[in-house]
Amino acid sequence: MLTILATVWIIYFEDFEHLVQKDSLNVIETATSENFWNNVNRPELVENEEGLFVCPEEPCIGTFVNNSDLQSHLHIGIHIFSKGNQADYAMKRFKKRLEEMVSDQSTLSRDNVVHIALSQFSGAENVLAHYPRGWALVEEKKTVKRFTEDQKAFMTELYDRGVKNSKDKVRPEEAETMMKSAQKDGEPRFTVAEVLNKKQIKSFFGNIRQEKEGQNNTTRT
Repeated sequence: MLTILATVWIIYFEDFEHLVQKDSLNVIETATSENFWNNVNRPELVENEEGLFVCPEEPCIGTFVNNSDLQSHLHIGIHIFSKGNQADYAMKRFKKRLEEMVSDQSTLSRDNVVHIALSQFSGAENVLAHYPRGWALVEEKKTVKRFTEDQKAFMTELYDRGVKNSKDKVRPEEAETMMKSAQKDGEPRFTVAEVLNKKQIKSFFGNIRQEKEGQNNTTRT
């Protein structure tokens, strides 16, 4: 209910947009942290995404110039998310205000505080009628899973095909479609949960390329 009521508060914050500031990353204070985060680029600022290493965890938007930075990013676990909107800001302020009301009036239950807060808003009934219960609930965070051997084999085959002949090069979004339609013994090769998205495929292709480049450099030396 708190998230539904918070939408009403948006109109009260139109004069306070200057209070909304960009979120800052709580980076671990080490000698290498500054240099590490300087390698992080916003996707929209990258002109050429060829070979770019993208964090496979949704909804992180972090992109990296090499695989070592990506692996460090995944190990630390501090992900980069898009800037919050005014609705998010209003909901946080509304939640904080309700908590203050509860602490100031200890004799009131949380339900009573919400009821009192609701009665102070004009048009609140329309808001409740318009939005179904639970519309603003945040979905549970997806667990990052390791690629299966079959997934690796499928993507490696697509990558090698493009290396042998540039005309057969497969883009990540095309590879995603191919995974959905792949067949094995007359049955779908991958389940719905096993089909990777283009972001995960792009990251895997980048890993393969760096591994092969490392092998070539070792052979030359």
